[in-house]
Amino acid sequence: MELIKLDPVSRKASLLKADWSVSPAWSPDGRRIAYVEAKADVWVMDADGLGARNLTDGVFKFAKAPGWSPDGRRIVFFATRDDAAWSLYIVDADGGGLRAVAEDVGSLPMPAWSPDGQRILFVADRDGEPGTLDLVATDPEGGSRRTIRGNVPFLCAPAWSPDGGRFAFADFGPSPGSLQLAIAQADGTVIERLEMNAEGRDVFPAWSPDGRRIAYVHFGGRDEDRGDLMVYDLVQKTHAAISRGTLIHGEDVRPSWERSAELVFERTSR
Repeated sequence: MELIKLDPVSRKASLLKADWSVSPAWSPDGRRIAYVEAKADVWVMDADGLGARNLTDGVFKFAKAPGWSPDGRRIVFFATRDDAAWSLYIVDADGGGLRAVAEDVGSLPMPAWSPDGQRILFVADRDGEPGTLDLVATDPEGGSRRTIRGNVPFLCAPAWSPDGGRFAFADFGPSPGSLQLAIAQADGTVIERLEMNAEGRDVFPAWSPDGRRIAYVHFGGRDEDRGDLMVYDLVQKTHAAISRGTLIHGEDVRPSWERSAELVFERTSR
């Protein structure tokens, strides 16, 4: 897997990392990118791909989905030490202060830090009901935890709007096995569904800095299909393909917007 930086307007792309690197996320100031290297360690590098630093250094067997705090000082991610129990962790952007904020959260919680820094949304297994997942919110200290929306898909992957008043997520679609993007108020009430594809799965939403567009990944109806990187315009109600057939089904391939509207994402090199 490679890390690619892309200007979605000019379609100019540049290679940031050729090694196995996934789950890229821009820092709020656009100067750094957090990512996971070799599936196990959370790293941070400069926006030009230089100055890489390992923040977890062999603590975990697997780590995924780093996301920055609004002030750029901390990074939330989920990880496992034994490939059995997954937990939500926070680490300082300089590598200190590693701590767990939610235990036993399931294998794809996809945490999303709210713009005001007060809440982290993530997907969690429901206690006592195997296979049932809820969208849950906690504070960065792990002191409170409450359900925002019950019975969500495995690939729910929430993403806050820049103003913090809404979040986008993948919800169950109109046909069996399909997923469609939805927009909800902060309390979980759905206010809009983005019916862009009748079949397949629209997942991993990411808001543009101006709140006008949502980047997402579209997979076809078959699990072996490669995914397309798409951008939906919330004003014009149109969507466009940015990169076709480069994203792998079953991986965390959430794109990330930089404040100047550049996207960073992972793709397969084959």
